[in-house]
Amino acid sequence: MKRTKSGKRFYITGILALDKAYSDLATMKQQKQVLLDCGLDREAHVVQQRIDHQHDIIADLKVAVMKQRAELVRHMLLAFAAADIATTAADKLAEAFDEHTVGYDNKGGKALADIIRHQADEWNECVQMIDGDGVSGNERVSMYYSDLAEEVVATVIPQVLTIVDKYMETEKGKRLL
Repeated sequence: MKRTKSGKRFYITGILALDKAYSDLATMKQQKQVLLDCGLDREAHVVQQRIDHQHDIIADLKVAVMKQRAELVRHMLLAFAAADIATTAADKLAEAFDEHTVGYDNKGGKALADIIRHQADEWNECVQMIDGDGVSGNERVSMYYSDLAEEVVATVIPQVLTIVDKYMETEKGKRLL
């Protein structure tokens, strides 16, 4: 099956190169066999050297594919974790407005809270892909990611709030914030 850049699924670019390398290897093996069948052992030996080199290329491409995959997964998890952080921050803001304000002001805090809630909903759609959207995601990955997300949120939110508090406590912060 030939993989292309278009279609319903996406492929790591290294996979496409690896598929081509395997296809080239198959062609070389066929060429070698034809040469052997014709009694052209010397020429078959030259093709065998190319086959050996192709195995090295394939091994290097496999390493590159795993690096590409790891980088892709790492940055996806970073974005998902950022989404969980953003969702948590939005929830905290909405709770604070609900608890500490009354009335409705289209240009004030409630409107800001609504915008942030909307953004949190958008981010949450991305995170839900891990849980399974009918195409991607699965329960084992979802459970594993939820542990990661819980630890990230529990670690990052307090650190961010510590920095926020530090700035709020400065003279400039007291004036501006």
